[in-house]
Amino acid sequence: EMAIVQYEISLSGKDTSSELKWFWSMLYRVKNMISYLPTWRAMKLGCGLMLLQQLIGINTVMYYAATIYEMSGFDETTSIWLSGFTALAQVF
Repeated sequence: EMAIVQYEISLSGKDTSSELKWFWSMLYRVKNMISYLPTWRAMKLGCGLMLLQQLIGINTVMYYAATIYEMSGFDETTSIWLSGFTALAQVF
């Protein structure tokens, strides 16, 4: 099967050597970046926060914020504004 893929690539006329060089260069840079301890810590913290948000369901609350406000008794316009302020508060 590998020979078929190589044959199809050769028929396409594309120069894959430059694409492969770019790929391996990018992979090397990512490896070096991740092996740097402060970057590794920041990545672990960021991934941990994203995992925590998924597990506690904050994305669902943010998605349905306007509906939640409407069900709480606010009118439609006010609930949309409150939803926007809730999203803005999450940024800060």
